[in-house]
Amino acid sequence: MDPMRALGIVIDAAEGSWWFKDMPSSRARFSKESSIGPEQIAGIRRLEPEEAIRLDQVVEEELINTDNSVGLTYLTEHHFDVGKSQPIMITSYVSDQHKK
Repeated sequence: MDPMRALGIVIDAAEGSWWFKDMPSSRARFSKESSIGPEQIAGIRRLEPEEAIRLDQVVEEELINTDNSVGLTYLTEHHFDVGKSQPIMITSYVSDQHKK
């Protein structure tokens, strides 16, 4: 899934700004500098060494009992807006998009 869409980020390239879909009045401007520099990646500040260590610790502590296998998780929730339609429940299945 496209990360920008998943996060609800709207980009206005003509105006040089972006915002979250649910907060259109809080717009951020893109940097006008052509060279961002090594301290940033795509306009986002790099973590300081202490911040990176702390982030690694939090991830390790919070995800200590997880593995990479497919299964049930309570780490995330999904909400589907079906409008006024009645939601349907079907069994999931793998689909090969290239065969269609």
